[in-house]
Parts: sequence; C-alpha cells; structure tokens
Amino acid sequence: MSNLSRLLPLALLSTLTMAGCAEETVSSDNIKTGGIVGLFEVTAKNDTSSTARATLVVGGDQSNTYVILENGDNLTATAGGETKTLTTAEAGGRYEANFATAAAGEEFSIALNRPNDTDALGNSGLLPAPFQFTELPTGTPSRKTDAITIKWDNGESGSLELEVEGACIFDESFKPASGSTEYTIGADKLRSTGVNEEDKETCDLTVTLTRTNSGSVDPALDNDSRFRLHQVRSATFASAP
Repeated sequence: MSNLSRLLPLALLSTLTMAGCAEETVSSDNIKTGGIVGLFEVTAKNDTSSTARATLVVGGDQSNTYVILENGDNLTATAGGETKTLTTAEAGGRYEANFATAAAGEEFSIALNRPNDTDALGNSGLLPAPFQFTELPTGTPSRKTDAITIKWDNGESGSLELEVEGACIFDESFKPASGSTEYTIGADKLRSTGVNEEDKETCDLTVTLTRTNSGSVDPALDNDSRFRLHQVRSATFASAP
C-alpha cells in the first residue's frame, strides 16, 4: 500500500486527488523516499545494447502522478563497469540511459541518490539470456485453419510472453513455458478484424517475444516498486484469413 497519504502535505494531496486522470507531476522535494514508487526496467532488443529506464510515481504503480527530480536528487545506473546518470525521457518522471551491453547475466543496478533524504541504492537485477528466432511460418498460413509454430534458440529460464500484432487481427498475447524454445498458436486463435468472411484480409503479422527476469528493489522505496529486465526480439511473417 502506498505511503502517499502519510507523506504529502494535506493541501498537495488534495490537489493530486482532485486532478482526475490527467497526468500530473510533483517535485521530489515534496516526497519522502518511502512515498516514491520506483518502476525500474532494462530492455535489450539486440545482442549488443540495452536501455535502463526508471519511472518514478506517487500513489501506487498505476498512478499518473510523476516525480520530477529536483535539488540534487538524481538517478544513476551501473552495468558493465560503467555508471551513467539517467536523463529525462519523453516527459517528466521518466528517465533513461543507454549501455553497450546486453549479455546474459549482466548485472544492472539503478540508484536513487538524495542529498536531503534517504537514498535508495539497492535496486538491481540480472539481464536474462538473449535469443534469436530460428523458425517462423513460411508461405502464408491461414489463421483460421493452420497452426502457427514459432521457434527460437537459447532455452534459458525467465518468464516468456509472445505477442502477435497486425492490421488484420486483434492483438493477442500468449505465455510460453519458461525454458521453452518453441510455441504453437493453434488454428483459429488469431482473430481477424473483419466481421464478414469477405472482409477478412491477408496481412503481415509482427511477433514479439519477451524474456523477463525480476530484480530486487531497495526497501526504502514504496512497496509497489519493482525491477524487471527484458530481452526482446521481433519478427514478421505473412498470414491469410
């Protein structure tokens, strides 16, 4: 449960509560470390580089109130013997840094440094093993009548998620078993967007496989904090109705 109600001045809490769904920001000066939710993530999309990201919010991990680091507060990430300061990405409360490493078991740590409050230095995790697709459907299989098998190498441990997207289907997500090196999508499991048979189309599908490890977070942060590390690979193949 978030510590926000104990840590924010009542006036500020009222402002945030009444804000509704619009994205809000708050200065780190107004938040104790125990009220900050740190959502830490490392993503490698190839074998040679990765991006460390940190999103800081208050009010739970689904909150849209982002923490802006001010007055000396900062985030640093360390991997492969190199330490970098995370800089603002996209918008306030979101920070990132790029690294020239994506090796299996590479340890990443992300530290929240606070000169006027409690530091949160103990956020770390190990990057899962990389992989490559070894087999994709050939020809143009039918989504309705053909089973579709996807194969990849390096069956190391880690949570797996297989996502399939395309202009002619509704997006779908599947959960291959940890350590597996293939997954078969059964016939008629990919739903075409066309209402009538004549409306259903042939199109390219993009398959994205993500292998994830969970890291640890510093107990000084809000209990909703988390650290996840991903290897992500995507490929495309054609499909018929």
